[in-house]
Amino acid sequence: MPGTPALADPTPDLTTPNPATAAPAGSGETHIVTLLTGDVVTVEATGSSCPRVRVQPVDPAGVIRRSCGADGHLKVIPAKVAAQVGTVLDPDLFDVTTLIADGYDDENTSELPVIVQPAENQRTTALAGLRPLSSIGAVAGAVPKQSAANARAATTSLLTGARKVWLDRKVHATGITAGNHGGGQPAQLDHNISQVSAP
Repeated sequence: MPGTPALADPTPDLTTPNPATAAPAGSGETHIVTLLTGDVVTVEATGSSCPRVRVQPVDPAGVIRRSCGADGHLKVIPAKVAAQVGTVLDPDLFDVTTLIADGYDDENTSELPVIVQPAENQRTTALAGLRPLSSIGAVAGAVPKQSAANARAATTSLLTGARKVWLDRKVHATGITAGNHGGGQPAQLDHNISQVSAP
C-alpha cells in the first residue's frame, strides 16, 4: 500500500508459511490476539512504530492481509471477510493495536465483546451474555475464543444474521468530570456511550 510503512516482519501478505513458528526473539513485549474469525495474531514490539507479526490462520489455506499505517496501527484482515469490513464488520475488530490497547488480547480476556445490530427478522445466537441495547436496536455480548470451530461458527452466524457488528470499545474517561457534582467527582458514563458509530 503506497505510503504505508512496511512491517518489521517482511513475510508477504499471505498466510504464514509455518503458522506454528513463534515471533522472532527481540526486546519488545509480545501479545497474542485471537480475532473474531479465529485467526491468531502474535505481535512483538520492536521499538519502532510497526511491530513484528506472525499469523496462525484458522484455515491453513486462508489468505491474511496485513498492514501497518503511519500511526503504527497493525491491521490483520482475513481475505474471506475483507468485503464485509467497513460495511458489516467494524474495522476495529481487525485493528490489532486497538484490541491490545483495550485489553482484548488473549492474556487478558477469553472472549471478544461485540455489539450486534441484527438484520430484519433475525436473532443473534452466536453470542454469550446477551444484553439488549434498545436505543440502537442492537444487543451486546461476547464471542468466546475457545476454539477455531467456535470462531468459524460465530463469524458465519454474525455475517448471516447481522446488519452491523461493532467492537464493544472500552470507554476511557480520564480527565472527564461531572459539572453538577461537587469535589470534581468523575462523571458516570453509560457503558456503551461513544464506543461505536451506531445510528
